[in-house]
Amino acid sequence: MRRLLAWIYRNANLRNLVIAIMVIIPLNALAFPLMASHFRDLSGGVSPLDVQFAYPPAEALRIVGNYSSPARNFYLLIEWTADLLYPATYATLFALLLALILKTAVAEDHPFRSFALLPYLMMVADYTENISISLLLLLYSSGILAAIAATASFLKWLFGGLIILALILSIIQMVRALLHREPARKDL
Repeated sequence: MRRLLAWIYRNANLRNLVIAIMVIIPLNALAFPLMASHFRDLSGGVSPLDVQFAYPPAEALRIVGNYSSPARNFYLLIEWTADLLYPATYATLFALLLALILKTAVAEDHPFRSFALLPYLMMVADYTENISISLLLLLYSSGILAAIAATASFLKWLFGGLIILALILSIIQMVRALLHREPARKDL
């Protein structure tokens, strides 16, 4: 974790943040809306599991069991293309954003610096959910996989909420730090 944290802070600059934003925009603005629309057509209007907030395992099994074969195949295509790149992209984006704010807000040894790791915890939960859903789509009826997917989904959204909280706290801390800095002295 220390090496990842060091990497985040070493790479936390405006250029890398802009690159991460430029990678995520086409995914959010083009790829996912087009894929979601086509999936809804194939699934009879049912949303994919991984965009739903906290679902019980039995509901996951019911939903996956009701998907048509073309819907399952297209969902797998989504999981192993755009959704393979997306968690790493948003995790890097939010980690860099948090690190940039925290560089200004707190000293290098401050515990808040660890907030920059939260997006990667969300990413791990998201990948766990994606793998579980993929296996569910292939096997149709596994209670264990449904429970793993449901738990990972809950954790993904929990970490998302914690990231928002960390951003708010970091911005508050940054504003406090900027307001309490001593002005540069002018030698006469």
